[in-house]
Amino acid sequence: MKEYLIYLWEHPIKLAWILAVNAIIGAFSFYFFKDITSILGDGGIWVIIVCCIVITGVRVAVTLQPFIEWRDGYRKTNNK
Repeated sequence: MKEYLIYLWEHPIKLAWILAVNAIIGAFSFYFFKDITSILGDGGIWVIIVCCIVITGVRVAVTLQPFIEWRDGYRKTNNK
């Protein structure tokens, strides 16, 4: 884990990418869910479920993408 944190520190663009996309997703989520009673009043429970699944998928993909790049590069350099 320490090596991954060093990798992120050496590649600030990847760290900025993770922080920026998570901030954008957080802002979108706050905007979308702040008036949830009107969405539920219209019978949009499926909209909320789909939106939650999409938000979770995007966050996982954005957070894991630099880790997967680091792991693949780490294996190549250490012949694992």
